[in-house]
Amino acid sequence: MILKMTPADELASLRAQIRKLARREAQLRFDFASGKLPTTGMNCKVTVSTKRHKVFCKELLPDHVLADPRFWQMQETQWVDVKAPTVTATHDAAPLTGPAASRMQ
Repeated sequence: MILKMTPADELASLRAQIRKLARREAQLRFDFASGKLPTTGMNCKVTVSTKRHKVFCKELLPDHVLADPRFWQMQETQWVDVKAPTVTATHDAAPLTGPAASRMQ
């Protein structure tokens, strides 16, 4: 019997699969880069190369520049976090609605 997953459970499952795939990808990349694996397959060829690019090192700036608020801006990032519940919700924990809630007030 196949049970339909809730969207929250599906997201958690997908993220677990992505983590597993990312670990495998990292291991393969390491093995290719270190020459441990053949780079030619039946359908694909892996090329290992080194690319260089400039990186700005803000830690080398003087403290008075780093402390100047004119050079900083606030950014917001929306984050969706998925966690397994630590306590199973019970019927008693549900918020009261309807006539029972109005009697409690």
